[in-house]
Amino acid sequence: MSASHSLAVGGAITIPLPAEVPADATAVAVTIATSDSVGAGFFTAYPTGSERPLSSSLNTDGRGQVRATGQLVPVSEGGFTIFSQAGDHLIVDMTGWFTGPSAPWSDAGLFVPATPTRLVDTRTATTLYPN
Repeated sequence: MSASHSLAVGGAITIPLPAEVPADATAVAVTIATSDSVGAGFFTAYPTGSERPLSSSLNTDGRGQVRATGQLVPVSEGGFTIFSQAGDHLIVDMTGWFTGPSAPWSDAGLFVPATPTRLVDTRTATTLYPN
């Protein structure tokens, strides 16, 4: 992702799964953050290609706020989408994923931790990770 501006009001961004995440992963563990909010608003994260849910993932209630939240976001092969109701900067860091049907059976759990990886930062024009 490279951008040098906040998301548009009512806009959305699709975030593809990083190369190390299998296409049949069921969810990713991410931190979703915003900085210098334009006012009250919200972000909603959901699997790409599905209908946007009515719930929010992150909320702001005034100008100039910095907010962050940890989320387990369901994904599709296309990754996940984040909708911005107010049009704010968006920062997304991934810390792991949950395996899908192709993973070998294990009684150790289905979460695969990862070195934190910045997937999106609309405050910079730098490419953050190779697709």
